[in-house]
Amino acid sequence: MFLRQVEYRLFDHEIDHIDHAGDGSHELDRELCLTDSEDRQKFISWQQNKDSFHVEIGDKSFFTNDGIVHNASTHNIWRKIINENVQLKYRDKGKQVLQISSVDYSVFVCAYETQWQTKDGYWGADTLHICRKLPEGFEEILND
Repeated sequence: MFLRQVEYRLFDHEIDHIDHAGDGSHELDRELCLTDSEDRQKFISWQQNKDSFHVEIGDKSFFTNDGIVHNASTHNIWRKIINENVQLKYRDKGKQVLQISSVDYSVFVCAYETQWQTKDGYWGADTLHICRKLPEGFEEILND
């Protein structure tokens, strides 16, 4: 996929809480949308099955209304893969970590799983955690 644009589809309360300082890691309660050079869209959101939350990819929005659309393409965390060919690959069988990567740069989209705890506590349920670096200890359980 030749990535042209990254949009965050947000709930009203989220727009003032996206922190792009530091390493650029942040959380979304709703979904993100990747648009390719031919205007095809991939939507990425959290989903819940009977056992846990996971990251899901779809060809249409996971929500019935549009919400607030925020173009995130120029933010530091995404800028290096805009106008690049990217691959989307799950890093584990439970679909907790989706890696979006070009040849030499990756962004991770992670879902909630209670066994992985960060120094600040557990990730929130029904949330996407977007980051460049996975929490300590996380790499051990991922598939190559």
